[in-house]
Amino acid sequence: MSGQGAFSEMKVDIVRILKKIPPGRVVTYGSIAKFLTISARHVAYILAGFSPTESKELPWHRVVGAQGWIKKDQKSGVERQASMLRKEGIQCKNHRLDLSQYEIKIKDLKTGLAGGKNYKEAALRKAAKSST
Repeated sequence: MSGQGAFSEMKVDIVRILKKIPPGRVVTYGSIAKFLTISARHVAYILAGFSPTESKELPWHRVVGAQGWIKKDQKSGVERQASMLRKEGIQCKNHRLDLSQYEIKIKDLKTGLAGGKNYKEAALRKAAKSST
């Protein structure tokens, strides 16, 4: 239960970050992970689990891999993500973009998040609160 609760809390915070990334800018899985003190794999897992509706409504395409790589592990999604980024004015070459030109720092997004949250403790507190 606490694992699911922790992932729910992470997803809420990741979505909050996504909604603040302006068109034409990107963040990395690693920068989200570092800010939230979670694994970059958790960020990727949560984004990969978006429903079709969430995928339409949220700018998931503005999250790229280290060194500006675009979804290199999913061939079918690479062109889709690259196309979406190009529509926002981001130049991609060989499934990669220049982070020095397009990356925005998480701290500059004004998400209202402090970062460094302990998701397991937060989920346990929430579970304890709901059981009383």
